[in-house]
Amino acid sequence: MTVKFGLERVLALSIFLNMGFWSRPAAARDGLTPVAALADLGAIIGITGEETVNENLAQWATLPPVEQLDASVARALIEQSEMPKWSSRLAEFQGLVTLIFEDFPATEQARLGDRYRLDMQMLDEARAAINAYVKRLHPGLKYIAAEKLREKFRGRGVRIAVIDLFDADLLEKQRQEYPLARIHAPLSFGRPVDLSHGNTVIDLILTLAPEAEIVPLTTDAAAYPQAMSYLEGRSDIDLINMSRAFAPAADQKHLDPLFAQSLRALIQTKIVCKSLGNTGTDFGGHLNSQRLEKGLGPVANLFAYDLDLIQNLYAGDEANRDDLLIFGLNLAPFADAVALTATVPGEAMAIQSRTLSVPADGVWSFSTDSFEAGSSFAAPQLTGMAALLLEASRLQRPDAQQASHFKAVRDALIFTADRQGHAATEFGRGLPAGDRALKQLDQFL
Repeated sequence: MTVKFGLERVLALSIFLNMGFWSRPAAARDGLTPVAALADLGAIIGITGEETVNENLAQWATLPPVEQLDASVARALIEQSEMPKWSSRLAEFQGLVTLIFEDFPATEQARLGDRYRLDMQMLDEARAAINAYVKRLHPGLKYIAAEKLREKFRGRGVRIAVIDLFDADLLEKQRQEYPLARIHAPLSFGRPVDLSHGNTVIDLILTLAPEAEIVPLTTDAAAYPQAMSYLEGRSDIDLINMSRAFAPAADQKHLDPLFAQSLRALIQTKIVCKSLGNTGTDFGGHLNSQRLEKGLGPVANLFAYDLDLIQNLYAGDEANRDDLLIFGLNLAPFADAVALTATVPGEAMAIQSRTLSVPADGVWSFSTDSFEAGSSFAAPQLTGMAALLLEASRLQRPDAQQASHFKAVRDALIFTADRQGHAATEFGRGLPAGDRALKQLDQFL
């Protein structure tokens, strides 16, 4: 029988079922549980206050096998309890523990080492089990409707520049994970830091287009215009993924002039997929529907400054210009509402006309071994679909000019999207449907 309880009752099932941490092997190490391991690690390094992580693990211990969950309960676990974030929160705590423990004197590391390793192993197992559980509940890429597109095409012959920050060790792991893709050594501009954000972007692109060619460009803020200028000279690049904010001028309100010059040139000749933002507002500063409903204010984070820069790109006469830029807006996992943090187009018509909405509020990343969230991961889903459609377009019309293929792909994605009853001020053009875009691709060539 299927369990048909609300979320609160599911999280209390252990009272009745006494199931404990069901997915851990029965031969527990002296009764050690993830909750106990978390508390013991806190005692070892002398920190407290990990209440959210402790609460997540306590809830996890009560959950029955996936097969016993009703669909509505599964959905509640993903959206209401934010279960995709549990393992990443746990990983962050483990990272903090590791940093502190490695600074202990050698004598203390030796004295506490066995206890530390046992606790960490238990939490590693818990993280793996949580991820496996969530993967079975999560809709994944279902709502971009690209099953047939993904079966027929693989992104062969498509070269994609990814402007981001990368972890070099993870890039090497990705080369092994995606053996049919080609991931170049990153091109570096300025003195960028190592960060796995761009690795997750690559994961999403290659999940959709596993035989595409990836050219990573890693750059600090000061050298961002230089990286864009470099791309102007790369006629072999087909697509550009920009999950970073645009580069500002000194006033932080306008685009950096050199960056703007390159950007305006590039979006005329290459498909560029850009994340819309994570402010929880539209471009007029009005809250999105989800934040209004929950009585929340705007998101205060480092990625919020991009709004003025995007508007600056389409100021005045440029608002009506046709180009190959597509904005990615992040939806909740089940695609029926914008994500809580999503920047939405509002009344900005130039933004509306270029915005596609995809579920990106919890997407699996091989590189980080966790679920990641944000509009940064909406853009690469569009990039991956564009790569598949570009391969299809070239096969359908090998005699057509490159510019014709690019425009056909962009138009197929934009004009076959469906808002599914939602307002353009929130969803832009709506959800892309890869299979529908493929079916109608020849109409745009």
